[in-house]
Amino acid sequence: MSARNSEYKRKDERREIALEARVFFDGNGVLSRTNNLSLGGTCVTLPFPCAHYRPMTVSAVEIENIGHFSVTRRWSADFKVGLQFNNYATTAREIESFFTKLDSGEITLKKPPKYAFLL
Repeated sequence: MSARNSEYKRKDERREIALEARVFFDGNGVLSRTNNLSLGGTCVTLPFPCAHYRPMTVSAVEIENIGHFSVTRRWSADFKVGLQFNNYATTAREIESFFTKLDSGEITLKKPPKYAFLL
């Protein structure tokens, strides 16, 4: 582990969770799937390698059962992109509410569709 990585501590715990999502590139939504989710951001898998979306101008993500959020791209590699939510206070409340309902059994997750690119 590099010195930089050992000093970095993620602010929020990530949960491995697969939800249908749409990532918006310059207003055009691309069907995707979350790999994990935290109060501060999400990692999503795209249908094509990230290089296909150049220039990669991500403006928002819409996540099934949760909502539509303004985001900033933090990193990208292969088919995955890491997105940070821009309005932490508002987004964190919505995601925390979703996690609470999920943990209590108030909502259950449907299996995400098995798109060819997500197998």
